[in-house]
Amino acid sequence: MLDPENVVDSLNRAGFSHFVGVPCSLLQPLIAAVRTSARCSYIPASSEGEAVAIAAGLRLSGTKPVVFMQNSGIGNAVNPLTSLTCPLEIPVLFVVGMRGGATDNDSLEHLTMGRISEQMLSLMGIRSTLLTDDLNALERDMRTASRDMQELSKSHALLVTRGLLSSAAEPSTAGPRDLEALYGDGHNAAQYQRADFIETITQFFEGEAALLATTGGCWKELRQHRQSAADFYQMGSMGCVSAIGLGIALQTEKTVVVLDGDGAALMKLGNMSTIGALQPGNLVHVVFDNAQYESTGGQPTAAATVRFASVALACGYPSAVTVTTPPALKDALSDAIRARQTTFIHIPVLPGHKRDVGHDKVDFVSHTRAFERFIQTPSEVLS
Repeated sequence: MLDPENVVDSLNRAGFSHFVGVPCSLLQPLIAAVRTSARCSYIPASSEGEAVAIAAGLRLSGTKPVVFMQNSGIGNAVNPLTSLTCPLEIPVLFVVGMRGGATDNDSLEHLTMGRISEQMLSLMGIRSTLLTDDLNALERDMRTASRDMQELSKSHALLVTRGLLSSAAEPSTAGPRDLEALYGDGHNAAQYQRADFIETITQFFEGEAALLATTGGCWKELRQHRQSAADFYQMGSMGCVSAIGLGIALQTEKTVVVLDGDGAALMKLGNMSTIGALQPGNLVHVVFDNAQYESTGGQPTAAATVRFASVALACGYPSAVTVTTPPALKDALSDAIRARQTTFIHIPVLPGHKRDVGHDKVDFVSHTRAFERFIQTPSEVLS
């Protein structure tokens, strides 16, 4: 295994000290080492495409940036790579966590990108190197990458497979949220975890509404509280759950409840402007906000400076509130159903999640087909 501090040292010696990206569980030790190093600066981006653009700006200003991403994020980065950094010859170094590879027995959402990641990089003219635990090879790979960037103005990707990096402690990030400081008088510090509110939502609707849960711990906690054909589990495609919910809400009379996260919502914040423009009265958009990417190690998001409810109102949502307790959430859901208008509910939550249900226990394709049938079956037939 590679010591992440040795990797950071090698990067520093090669002139790399500015880091930007979206967390990946495979890269968690390396990101932790960067965040604790006095020689490095780290910028948490909301999406991989944004990270590429930030890195381009850093490079244009005279620094040598590194972009962290999971290989699934290559898809989000294709446009700025093919229309910005590649044609304008702005070289960037990528460190990519490789999920779903030939030797990686990974979950379903990673398999397609796992098969094509290296081909995609090659098609964009980005040379890639698979890192090993050989320190001498690491130094050589760093020199090769630096030469590609300096002499050829070509970006380079260093690929990190599962188990290559030894563990490193993640710096302390989000604890109980000081909501009074963030949101003004009348708000108390978060007292509950996401699962407590998900339980309230499942009890409130009891199967009559479609519940769409975002990637990570959210869909797993929904499944722990109930297993229903009325539920949609979003495994990957981070940030897309609100857009999926919008598409469904526009075509059904059923109530559609989107269970989102702060990191996912920030990744596709533009979704909210489209929802606000179309305003389907049967859509309730819930954002659980723990100010961190919890499933990849607790790295911070930018949520601490975002007033989500105010953003929703500015995007055109007729109603947007912040709640901090299950009873307050129940009242907000009752108001949404009674008013029959697009409603945004922001819920600051404590970090932490319940026991993992395990991907291997879910037949995602069959479950998605069952959800499809639920959505397309008129409510009067179901009743």
